[in-house]
Amino acid sequence: MPPVRRDFITRFTPATASIAAKLPRRPRPQPQLPQPFGSPVAPALDPFMNQQRDGARARMREINDAVAKELAKEDPDAQKVDRLAAAWAKLGELERTLDGRPLPGSMRPRPQRATRPAPLSGPLD
Repeated sequence: MPPVRRDFITRFTPATASIAAKLPRRPRPQPQLPQPFGSPVAPALDPFMNQQRDGARARMREINDAVAKELAKEDPDAQKVDRLAAAWAKLGELERTLDGRPLPGSMRPRPQRATRPAPLSGPLD
């Protein structure tokens, strides 16, 4: 008969499983709640970043005025309006990044998990 290999024998038995089931479990780490969208996630404390953000906002206002001026013409140039709209979108993305706001939908709250019902009886012996 071949010798019994001791590495296959474990101490995990039904009795130890019952004891382990009664022990308290390690608490799960609580996730951090997202910041409200009205306040920036990471406020730019650097004056240079604030200056860049304000400059992007000023250029966005200028482009907005240029689009309104072009559309007020009797025969607006569609290609120019398209270029201005693309520039405005790029500046809007830059301004959002410099202001520290998240992408829309990126800070969606987690769905509530269903809680487990309490056991009807103790462990089986």
